[in-house]
Amino acid sequence: MQEMRPEPTVSVIMTNYNHGHFLPESLEAICTQSRPPDEFLVIDDASTDNSVEVIESFKARFPFIRLIRNERNMGCVPNMQRLVDMATGDYLLEAAADDKVLPGLIETSLSLLRAHPGAGLCSALLGIMNEEGKERGFNKRTVICRQAQYLPASQCRDLFIRGEAWLNGCTCLYRRGALVEAGGFREQLGAYCDGLVQKVLALRHGVCFIPKPLGVWRRLESSYSATTSGDLVQTTAILRYATSVMESEFADAFPPKLRELTKRLYAFWALDEWIDGPAPHKAAEEAFDAIEAACPMRTAVDRFFATALRFTAGRYKIIARVMLIGRLRLLVTALRTVARNTSRSLRYSNTAF
Repeated sequence: MQEMRPEPTVSVIMTNYNHGHFLPESLEAICTQSRPPDEFLVIDDASTDNSVEVIESFKARFPFIRLIRNERNMGCVPNMQRLVDMATGDYLLEAAADDKVLPGLIETSLSLLRAHPGAGLCSALLGIMNEEGKERGFNKRTVICRQAQYLPASQCRDLFIRGEAWLNGCTCLYRRGALVEAGGFREQLGAYCDGLVQKVLALRHGVCFIPKPLGVWRRLESSYSATTSGDLVQTTAILRYATSVMESEFADAFPPKLRELTKRLYAFWALDEWIDGPAPHKAAEEAFDAIEAACPMRTAVDRFFATALRFTAGRYKIIARVMLIGRLRLLVTALRTVARNTSRSLRYSNTAF
């Protein structure tokens, strides 16, 4: 007689700081899942709005909620890791207070993970909405398969090397043991703490993927990731740390080609965010000097654009973008990815939330 495996347990964790106006939507979406979590740990990081009142009202309705209140603000990533250490579930969903999950996320993901217990995580398509909650469709670049399936580590590596970006944070259900083994959410990685560990889990254990929107990301100018991306000193430190761990404890997961591409993609997106920001021209030289230290410029063309950037006052954003595309050698990869995903995503363009 075949032995029955026990039903896996699920922990949801959430950090919150002054998102009381978003919490009713985000909490309701998690608490009313067809397969509710076994525990829902929420840290309020010394909010000054009505966040605690909102969380307490949900706690009265849903006894699996546990509220932890910080007396002083500790920061997003330290709180995330603290909750990982506190969680007891076999699987873990890291939910954001300003985003929302969609119906069936836990049940659908858990069903696929149960069939593939060695997978590091399960991810799905991600919807996008603005600050007011108006939905803007979903990220078509992340459509990598036509049906829910397990992707082995070798296939994940090939997708990453081709420049695909398909792991969507607020839809990820992590195998907690694998997440802990990989070091969890590291403070040194800031807003990239989930992005890097997701790749590590995919490259070590493979992942499950569901080509259906099961979460919605709210694009905010004031979000943690957006404000971090605008700080070139911080993003340069993140890039250096990410490089060091990819070359050391994660060397088994990242072959040299993928390690280099990962560095350059992160540098590109960080700099692109900064270019769009309000930083004065004086910051350009310092910022690009810092990035150059982590991702050196090698060719005469690179040096030409770097020099032009430093001595151009009015249109440095245009020059900086041209420099980024050329220097980081991403144009061909980007064009191939866009072409491939455009044709592929047409089949999913009518997918509803």
